[in-house]
Order: sequence, then C-alpha cells, then structure tokens
Amino acid sequence: MLRQKAITPSRGKGALQFERTELYARMWTLVGSFAIIALILTAFGIMLGIVKPADLPKRIGGIVDIVIVLMLIPVILVCIWSSLSLLQRLALATLGLGLWQWRRSR
Repeated sequence: MLRQKAITPSRGKGALQFERTELYARMWTLVGSFAIIALILTAFGIMLGIVKPADLPKRIGGIVDIVIVLMLIPVILVCIWSSLSLLQRLALATLGLGLWQWRRSR
C-alpha cells in the first residue's frame, strides 16, 4: 500500500512570493470594494441632485486617484520590507520606536 506524504509548505522564496501575491489580492479586493461604494454614493448624489454633473469627472477622478494610491502603498511597503536585511529591519524598527516614544513625551 502506498502512503502519501503530507505536503508542508516550505518557507523559501516561493512561499514568500505566494504570501505577497495573497496580500495583493486581498488589498485589491478591499480597495475595489471601497471604490465601488464611493462610485455608488456618487451616483446617488447625482440622482438626488447633491453632486452636479459638471463636477462628476472631478469626483470620479478623485476616487480613482485614491484607489491607485491605496493600492500602491502596501505594494511598495511590502517590497521594501522584504528586500531589507534583518539588521536593517531592526534599525528601522528601533528608529520608529524611538520616534514614537519621543512624540509621546511631548
């Protein structure tokens, strides 16, 4: 009788790539949901007369800009964080903790 080995995920570069891809997918879903809600609210604003049709391109452009920024921030932070060495991560965390304590004391 043949026994199958349990497949355990390795913590190599491929696993990190999978986690990164999963993070991007989750952020895309979250930001996409917010964008759809914002566009629906804008449509209701047009129907109720709160938003003028002349202001519509500016409002939709603002929504699209916010979506792009919200999508790029986590991607950039994850890429930067994953490229740092352990010593650089510790130094960055120490700087952040120091700034946080310095602001709290004021």
